[in-house]
Order: sequence, then C-alpha cells, then structure tokens
Amino acid sequence: MTRFLIALFLIIAAAPRLGAETDTDTMAAYLNAQLGPRATGYSFTIVEDGQIAASSAAGVKRAGQDFQTSTKIHVASVSKTVTAVAVLQLLEANDLSVYDSVGPWLPDEWVRGFGFWNVGGVRFIDLLTHTSGIQQTIGKYLTTIPNYGDVSINSYDGLQTLVANGIAADWKETECAQQQNDGAYAPGAAANSGSGFGVYCYKNANYGLFRVIIPKLWQAVNPAVDHLELTDDLTAWLYMAYVAQNIWAPLEFNASCYHLNEATRTHYFDARYPTAAPVTTWGEASMAYGCGPVGWHLSSVELAKFTTYLSHPEWVPADKRILSVAHRDLMDQLKLGWSVGANEGDEAGIFWHGGDYMSDTTAISMVPTQTGVQWLPVPASRESHACIMKFDDDVEVAAVINSNLRGAGLWNPALFNQSLCRILINAHEASQEATRVRRTGGAVVFTGGGSGGGVTLSQ
Repeated sequence: MTRFLIALFLIIAAAPRLGAETDTDTMAAYLNAQLGPRATGYSFTIVEDGQIAASSAAGVKRAGQDFQTSTKIHVASVSKTVTAVAVLQLLEANDLSVYDSVGPWLPDEWVRGFGFWNVGGVRFIDLLTHTSGIQQTIGKYLTTIPNYGDVSINSYDGLQTLVANGIAADWKETECAQQQNDGAYAPGAAANSGSGFGVYCYKNANYGLFRVIIPKLWQAVNPAVDHLELTDDLTAWLYMAYVAQNIWAPLEFNASCYHLNEATRTHYFDARYPTAAPVTTWGEASMAYGCGPVGWHLSSVELAKFTTYLSHPEWVPADKRILSVAHRDLMDQLKLGWSVGANEGDEAGIFWHGGDYMSDTTAISMVPTQTGVQWLPVPASRESHACIMKFDDDVEVAAVINSNLRGAGLWNPALFNQSLCRILINAHEASQEATRVRRTGGAVVFTGGGSGGGVTLSQ
C-alpha cells in the first residue's frame, strides 16, 4: 500500500497545542485498515493544526491506473458545503441575512408560486437547512401536476417548474418519505416557526436553487457580470465561475463540475464484484447543469484543504480567506452546509457532510456457483463516496472512495452508522483512545482485516 506523507499544508501554522489528544498515526492506521481491504480505490487526508499530518491512497482509480491522493472523484453532496460557503460569501457582500427571502433573487422571468413571492416565504436559511418544505411538496406535485416528473427537479426547467407551483400550503401534513423524520427540526426552526417553515426534510433541490440564485447575488456586487442575461446555460457557468474565483482560487487549485477527459477520469466500481465493468461516467457532459447540490470533482487533499480553510479563517491571510470568522461561526451555529446530525449528542464538537452517488444496474461478473465460477448477471451498484469532517481539537479529515465497501452483509451508506463519515468518526475516537493508552503505559498495535480491522489496544 502506498502511503504519502506531506510535511506542510498551505495555511499559516497555528500555535502548537500542548497535550494534544489525537494520535494521527493511529487515525491513519485505522482508516487504512478499514478502507484498504474493502474499497476498490480510496484516499484520505488528515490535517492537524493547519498541517497535513497523514495522507494515504491505495487501490485502483481505473484499469491500469492507481488511486492517488491527487485522484479526483465526484464528491456528490459534499458539494452542498461548497455551495453553502458561496452563499454566505454573497450574503455578506450584499449585506443580506440568512433570514431574508430568496424570492427576489430568482430569475426575473420566473413565475413565483406560494412561498417564493409572499412575505415570510422561503428564506436562505430554509434552503441551507433543508427546512423549506420542497421535498414534501415534490412528493405531492408528482401525482397532481401533469408532466412534473418529466423534467429533472435539479435542472433549470425543473427548478423553474418547482418555483412556479410553489410550496404546497399543506406540506407540513405530507410525509417526509425520504427521511422518515417526523418531528425532527433543524437549527433555525424556532425562528422559522412564524412562517410555518422549520421541518427538516433533505432534498437536493434546496441547493439546486442556489445554482440560479448565486449568479444573481453575484451580479448585484460585480458590474463585470451584471449585464449578462441569466439563461439556463449561463447560470450554470456563472455558478462555477463564482466558486472558481472565490473558493478554489484562494485555495490555489482548480476544480470542476465535470470531467470530460475519458483517458484520465475516475471510474466507479462495485467492490463486491471486481470483474464487473465499472461506470465510466456519471454523465459529466451534463453534470454542470445540475451542479450545486452535487457535481464537484475533488481529491481528498483538496477537500481537506477546503475544510481547513473553512474551519480556521483566523489562521489564514486575509486575501486567502474563503469565509469570515463571523460567518464561520454562523455556519456552525445553524449547521448551514453541515449534516443535520452534526454537533449533536456523542458527536458534539464534530461537523461533517457526506456525499454518496450510486448507479444500480445489472452487471456481468464472475460469480462462484455450485458448478464452478461462471459469468452471470448480478445486481451491481457502482458508487462514489466522500466525506469532510472537522473536530474540535483542530483536526480535519477528508476521504474519498470510488466504490462501495466489501464486508459482511450489504453496506448501506444511507444509514449513518454504515457511512464513510461514521468510519472517520470511529478513526478519530480510536486515535484518542490510543493516546490515553500510551499515557498509561499500554501498547498500540496496528492491525488489518477489513471491517474488523483498525487498532488493537492493550493496557
């Protein structure tokens, strides 16, 4: 297994902490033991006090190419955290609040239905925290509005249709089928209660709308783009241009919502069936037009750098900051762009967002049978998974994999306890336990073995 150790990160170093609790070697060993035997290809990067403490990669990016720490994958819903940062930047630039309505910032020609024209309607915070009622409304509209299911909800036309039909007046009475979260409230719900918003229900369209809102917010503060007509194509490209100039440029790397080079782009696998053909594209040619809730292609090193700059603006030179300290604090307080489960209960002080993208199809693979190994059709799921995470001890970590995970039973990333983000939390917990054991004279042994591998501690 190839392991890359990188000495310095591109942030100014924070003051050293005395008696740090996290043993990043143990954290890296745990992740290698968990991911190495189970993923087709993976990488992770661990940052401590603004410096890369450990970074590792192994496996296959595509046939004949190794997975490296620089390998970019489709990070799926981790894109939402990127979009949230862009929104907060532009709210600050326009002297707006997260409690302002989004209706005035939609394309001028769009018809605005209920919730998008009325006072007390959908606000920035409602989209940022998935408390807008969009998911429940879509479930209602799909059966009541002709041809509503014929357009992608996250396309320009789909979002325009959504806004025109508005938020269903009785959406709080409809089932949140995707989350099954009756009674679950995201931060900001108390402030939302006056307008009737506040019930959490995850839906990509909340962040899809920001792909058309961000360009208009940018036009209000940038005369260079103010004259442009916000068409379908142009909103997508302006969204990517804004993020490129105001997030990726300060971080000193390039990223895109598409990867058209077939010779170099990452392929996606079902790790249970190594001989099954991979997915070679997620439709990158059109991915740009759905970017915002998903779409960005990034490596673990790039994700870790983004997360570190986001977490510690006070450490970063002013011309490299991607968010002010005040808006970083607001983002954490209200969990804007973070998972709704972050900073709760046993995970207090931990913020994260995961991304999962899957293609469920039938594949032809070599399968053991009673009469020997045969080429048979199997239900295969080619997948990509990513997670960014920050801890309250100045440690950040990012991980990406281009497959599901082998292991006993069916791995279901929709369940948090089986997700890549959960593995990162477990690695951090193991590293802190290793520090405690060493301080008491115990031994820490690094072990492999897939889902049961990691770190063995003896006292």
